[in-house]
Amino acid sequence: MDEPGGTDAVSDLMAELASDPECGNLGPVIVFAIQQYTNLRMLDEALGGLTLHNHRRPAAIAMRKLYERWCTDADALLARAKRLGFHERRSAEFMALSLVVGRTQAMLSISLESIERAEDQIRRGEVVSIEEVRRELRAKLGRPLRGDKEQT
Repeated sequence: MDEPGGTDAVSDLMAELASDPECGNLGPVIVFAIQQYTNLRMLDEALGGLTLHNHRRPAAIAMRKLYERWCTDADALLARAKRLGFHERRSAEFMALSLVVGRTQAMLSISLESIERAEDQIRRGEVVSIEEVRRELRAKLGRPLRGDKEQT
């Protein structure tokens, strides 16, 4: 369902503007891309954080596809903005978009299958507490770790 103003139409517009040699003023497009990301996050969170949960797998896959399409288009927009030197003139907007693109890429790099494997390990009790990890590191190093409180 590709409605005017729908996600596909917005992504198409972002992709077109990112590749259009005539489009020199990317500021409003970058701000809009950040707003689109914010909308995706709000929807994802309102639906229970689907992107990183398997409890509703078909919905999680659909949500991830929305993020993937947005991320691909926003990344192309960043590349175009950089070629035009936009990152030097409007660095705050450029950096904000760059950060959310990186965050989205990192989130999407965690597959639903790896999340499922981790959840299975937790259910089977195959976990190690952070304190146990710290004790092993202290023992291996033979000294306290940075951030440890001194024992008096």
